[in-house]
Amino acid sequence: MAGIISDAGSLANQITNLLVGAVMALICVASVVTVFAKTRSVVQSFVMAIAACALWFVVMHMVTFRDAAGQDLTHPGAISAVSQRVGQVR
Repeated sequence: MAGIISDAGSLANQITNLLVGAVMALICVASVVTVFAKTRSVVQSFVMAIAACALWFVVMHMVTFRDAAGQDLTHPGAISAVSQRVGQVR
């Protein structure tokens, strides 16, 4: 039974790597090609390539971003500081 669970976890990791690697690369290339086909502008295509790379970076490091946001939200001082500022705005 432990072997089946281990194999399922390994398969899930392989699928995740495939989606992040191949599918994200395909989406990034397709978005740059689409922008260039519509605008015929190298500058806008370059900007789209930068945006696609930024999106890819966020997807690759989404666990880090999630954990960092969770730590900020669970910090006891953060909640009291936010509640004080909300009270000041009213």
